[in-house]
Amino acid sequence: MNINKISKIFLNLVILLAVFVLGIKAEQFLHQDYCLDAGGALNSKGFCEFSKENKAQKNSSAKTEITWIKAVDLIKNNPDQIQTIFQTHNLDISITMKDGQKFSTKESRIDEIFEIINQCGEKCKGISLATE
Repeated sequence: MNINKISKIFLNLVILLAVFVLGIKAEQFLHQDYCLDAGGALNSKGFCEFSKENKAQKNSSAKTEITWIKAVDLIKNNPDQIQTIFQTHNLDISITMKDGQKFSTKESRIDEIFEIINQCGEKCKGISLATE
C-alpha cells in the first residue's frame, strides 16, 4: 500500500470522525478538497481563493481531473460560477467555469449529470448544458 493511498484512507477517517463527533457537514470538507485540488485555499469565509502563482495555472486550458463526488459538490455549491457542462456518450463530463478553469470527471451512468442539475433547481438554471 503506497503512502498516497494511506493518506487518503486517513483523511477519510478524519472526515468521518469530524462529521459524527463535531457535527461538521461533509460538504464543507468536499468543498475544501475541491479547492485544494484546484490549487487554491479556503479563506476565513469559506470561499476558495488562489494565489498569484496559482492563477496562471488555474486559467490554463488544461483540465483538472476531479472525482464525481467533487463534481457534484462543485455544481451544487458553485452553480453561479459554472459556464458549461458537457457530457459524452462514454460518461465523460467536462465542466468549464466562468473564469476559464476546466474540470473533467466521469459519471457512473448516462445522464446522471442532468439529474444532478434538475435536483439543483433554480440556482442551476444559468448553466449551459450540452451532450454528444
